Amino acid sequence: MVALPKSFDLEAMRLRVRLHKGEREAVKQRCAEILAEGRHRPEIRKIADELEKARRGRPRTGAKYRWFEIGERDGILRDEGHKYEVRLRLLGEEFDLRDESKIKTALALYKKAMDEYGAVVGEG
Repeated sequence: MVALPKSFDLEAMRLRVRLHKGEREAVKQRCAEILAEGRHRPEIRKIADELEKARRGRPRTGAKYRWFEIGERDGILRDEGHKYEVRLRLLGEEFDLRDESKIKTALALYKKAMDEYGAVVGEG
């Protein structure tokens, strides 16, 4: 099986979901463990840097960081036969997003990542 694109880091996405759920200290600890292993993980480094710099409030965990989940859910809704406008409304309700443009941006990021993945898998 061919590897995912270098820009794709599943664990970083999972850590962002945990941040969104409020598990800040657990994410901090996991980031430290991963970085201590010495592997080059730019997305993990980015999360760790955000956590170090953030003094108040929650770290950034909005729609642009949940694009993978939004994209997967959109695919499920599409398979169920929902029209585009209905999918946008349902995704907005599910992910608590009132701005339709944020959903569209997340879907564009998902499509771009899946296209990159398809190109890599196609080469193998």
